[in-house]
Amino acid sequence: MKVSTGARLRGRSAAVLVALALALGACSGGGGGKGATDDPQAAPMDPLRVGLTTGPAVVLGDSFASGEGAGGYLPGDSAVLEACHRSDAATGVVAAVAASPGAASDVSGGKALNVACSGAVTEHITAASRAGVPAQLDQLGDVVPGAAIVTTGGNDIGFVDLVGQCALADASCAGQPALRDATFAAIGELEGELADAYRAVDAALNTEAMRAARDGAVAPVIVVPYPQLLPESAQVLCLGFDDDELVLAREIVGGLNDAIEAAVTAAAGDGRAVYLVDGVEEAFAGRTACSGDPLVHWPSSPADVLELLQDPEALGRELLHPTAQGYAALADVVVPWSAAEALAVAQADSVLGSGQPVAADGDRGDGDGGDGDGGEKPWTATYSGWLRVVTLLLAPGAVAWVVLSRRRLERGAARRRP
Repeated sequence: MKVSTGARLRGRSAAVLVALALALGACSGGGGGKGATDDPQAAPMDPLRVGLTTGPAVVLGDSFASGEGAGGYLPGDSAVLEACHRSDAATGVVAAVAASPGAASDVSGGKALNVACSGAVTEHITAASRAGVPAQLDQLGDVVPGAAIVTTGGNDIGFVDLVGQCALADASCAGQPALRDATFAAIGELEGELADAYRAVDAALNTEAMRAARDGAVAPVIVVPYPQLLPESAQVLCLGFDDDELVLAREIVGGLNDAIEAAVTAAAGDGRAVYLVDGVEEAFAGRTACSGDPLVHWPSSPADVLELLQDPEALGRELLHPTAQGYAALADVVVPWSAAEALAVAQADSVLGSGQPVAADGDRGDGDGGDGDGGEKPWTATYSGWLRVVTLLLAPGAVAWVVLSRRRLERGAARRRP
């Protein structure tokens, strides 16, 4: 009888979980996953909410982190910093306020420090920009953050400029293989740089001095990927785009998010408290650019085009960036995701403690075998529809750390891979 891929994966997952349960019992006296909380390096459950009990969130990254498009930009220390277009309506700020215990305001109120900058590339998190803006981590001063919220990578591949050029070009960008190949090559090269940036943020926020100031607590690094900004087809008026260009633009966002996800997995695999927020990519579904009620800035009428022509510099920067409502919608994904992470960790503790595997729908199931080559290597348990990475580093007599994260195996049939 032919066994489906999903069945093989579930069977292997069950065997892996049983092995992990036995290992935990042997190494921690039957503590059932307590290594995740016993070790001071372990990441907190409910990363954002728990992190915010020890300090404010620091927001790092590019224009999608700073709040470009939300308006209400904060004054800077100089004309350069003011051009960073930091807004209290940015996703990270709104999420931090919403997740903070007792928060009742829609402005930061000390709950978040936004040092992201419109136009920044990934290296600007750790290095000064050519415009003289100091490295974002250097702008923290004496602040001891409880968490970091990071979005970066879009400017490294020139996504907004690329899409804008496609909209204005006479010929379809989708018919230019060289452009497509160059873009996806840039995405492939970015993965390592992203992972290094996440490691750098983790290292900066979790020095011995900072952890001591937080009574030993670890500040998690929470990575927010990019939403799809354009519809799947031009069934409605979408100025400047044909269907093939819309598909290409969505493939680029999907490919960039895949690189971000792989970089998070690599950084977390080093034992760092780095998390990827699920559910962001389709947060604007039905309300992308060109929709009747968009959460993205894009001219959808002759009046919009006229306004853009009258003030191209100001409005041009905001094109294809979320509105204030768009950033709020992204925050509405981040905060529940954090609570779901706590649930995932709690469920894993229960499963590992009992030694009984749990199937993808949460029901307990029986394993049918598995394999492994031993040694100090990560074990990966794969479920139908979801991937949970359960990483164990077993030292003699103790569990050093446990990191759990989740991700979708399938992003939907609509996305075509390059």
